[in-house]
Parts: sequence; C-alpha cells; structure tokens
Amino acid sequence: IDKAIVAFEEAIAINDHHAPTYNNLGNIYLNKEAYETAVRFYAKALKLKPLMAQAHNNFALCHYKLGDHDVAEAHYKKAILNDAKIFEFYSNLGSLYAAQGKFDVAQEMYIKSLEINKENAKAYWSSFRVQLYSHRYQDALEIADLAIMSQALADHELCSFLVGKAIVFLLFEHFEEAKQAIEQSEKIYQFEHISSHMANMT
Repeated sequence: IDKAIVAFEEAIAINDHHAPTYNNLGNIYLNKEAYETAVRFYAKALKLKPLMAQAHNNFALCHYKLGDHDVAEAHYKKAILNDAKIFEFYSNLGSLYAAQGKFDVAQEMYIKSLEINKENAKAYWSSFRVQLYSHRYQDALEIADLAIMSQALADHELCSFLVGKAIVFLLFEHFEEAKQAIEQSEKIYQFEHISSHMANMT
C-alpha cells in the first residue's frame, strides 16, 4: 500500500490534471479508513472531472462513514445521474436510507440494484434485513428464496440466508421449517472466522 501511494504521488507530479489518479489515491485512503484524507483526493478528482460517477460514489461513501448523510445522499444521487447502470450506486444509497430508518426508499434502491445485476448478493442481504426491520417477514422469506435461487451466493452467503430463514421460522414457531434450514446450513462452522457477521450467524 505504501508503495502504491508513492507511485500515485509520482504520477500526480508528472500530470496533476488526471482525475482517475486522484480517485485511485482516494481509494487507497478509503481502504485504510482515512476518510478525511480520501475525501480530499476525491474532491480533487471531481474538480477536474465533475461528471466522474465513481468519484461521486466514493466521495459519498466517505461522507457516510464520517456521519454527513446529507452530503452522502447528494453525491450518491449524482453518481447515479452520471451513470445509471452501476448497481453498486443504488445499493450504497439504499444502505444510507436504511441507516436513516427510511426502509421503503431503501428497498426501492435495492430492487433497482437487483434489476441491473441479479447476482448482487449484498443487495439481496440488505433487502432481506430491511424487510425484517419493517416486520415484513413473508417478504423477507421471499427475498431469501430469490437470493438462493439466483445461484449467485458463495457458500458462506448461502448459509447466512438459511440461518436468516430459520430465525423467521422460529419467530412464528414453524419448527420443522426452521430445523430444515438449520440442517441445510451446517457447513456454516467453516466460515465463522470470516467476519463478525458470520460469527454471529454461526
């Protein structure tokens, strides 16, 4: 990472009017969770290329992490306006709305994301969670089934949805269905180290 930073800085020294270089350098700091530094580079990219959709999305993501939701929302919308075919932009805006408790509009964004890419596992899971938060349990089960039928899930993602279904079944005392979902997700123990989410699901 340090060598990459040096390389991008050298590229800027050669040509300081190349917006993608600033965007890429911002990505490094975003991955390092140095959001304020990343924002400065995304701002430079946008000054040079105001219609750069990816830079708007990245700028928005940093502001979301920094807690400035109004700026994040505005730039997610600009990203979509400049490139409406990138499914991640809709997913990211959906996550912002979900964090604000605006579950209906969040769901709209996840649906739009899935219309573009039916293999977007993140959007399926986010949509599933939003339905649970909204107490729309039958809808949550339908989303889980759509995700499973998409055949786009990695094994650990499949296990998450099966456990999610089991939780819904248990809420309504459908014990046989819950048991089947849990049995189908037995391999989840292989994945508990992947993330805190997977540890919780295990």
